[in-house]
Formats: sequence, C-alpha cells, structure tokens
Amino acid sequence: DSYKPTLFVMSLGLNDRQSGVYGGKVTLDNSPDYPARYKERVTAVLKSAAASRTGLLWIGLPAMRDAAADRDARLKNTFFAEAIAEFGDPTIQYVPPWRLNSSGEDKFASFGPDQNGKIIQIRASDGEHFTPAGDMLVAAYLLPKITAILLSRGAKLGDACAS
Repeated sequence: DSYKPTLFVMSLGLNDRQSGVYGGKVTLDNSPDYPARYKERVTAVLKSAAASRTGLLWIGLPAMRDAAADRDARLKNTFFAEAIAEFGDPTIQYVPPWRLNSSGEDKFASFGPDQNGKIIQIRASDGEHFTPAGDMLVAAYLLPKITAILLSRGAKLGDACAS
C-alpha cells in the first residue's frame, strides 16, 4: 500500500516457447489458435497495468542465436507491439529491443563494441541472455526511454534519475 510505482518496465516471453492450456484444452505453440491465445495473455497484462494507473514500458526481445528461438522472439515482439497498439493506452508503450547496430539491423552477435568502441562479449554462451557488460549497453539504451516516460508522468528530473 505504501509503494506506488510510477512505471513498470517489463520484458518477458523468452521462456514462453511452450503450449498453453485454455479451458482444459492444450493449444500447441505451432497451432493456428496460438497467436490469438498468446495475445489474449498479453492483453490481460495490459489490462492489469492500466487498472493500476501505472505506466508500462514493454521491452521487446532481442535477436537470439538459435534460429527457432530467434523466430519465436520476433513473433512475440509482433504480438507485444500489436496488442499494445490495439489496446490504445498512451501510458503503455512497446519499446523495440536493443540492437547491436544503429542501422536497425537486428541479428545476433556474441561480441560487440562497448561505449568506448572496445570489442567485448555482450551475450551469454546460451545465445539468449546478455552478459553483465551487455546488460549495461541495454540499460544505456533504455534509460532515456524510461526517463522520458517518467517525466511525461510528472516526475521531476532529479526524481527520474534517482529512481
């Protein structure tokens, strides 16, 4: 009751490569019903966020090394972006995933330049998660987006930077 967040930042779906059970019936992740069912789940989260009167930034999934996981991440990002656009709440925004290169090319890379141009390992050996150094690059990408929405919701600059 005492903690009233101004913003939720979420990224999920990486481990959602699984079937769902709806009304006692299994909907396989490769069935024609799966996209609509998954978007229903996303919309349920959006409704909950809207009811809390808290802003939400939904961060898309990055490129994956494994081709099947990468296809799934891109499909999930489509579901997230479409559901958020259809929901139409200006306090809920989809943020495309961080990309290694600013040209918008979205492909997996284990190594890349840090803020100073030095080549470092940015992705974990599993081909999905980021290393701590990669997490810092993603954080640098997200910070201005987080700050902007906090400021648009009335936070003062010092509050937005301290949170």
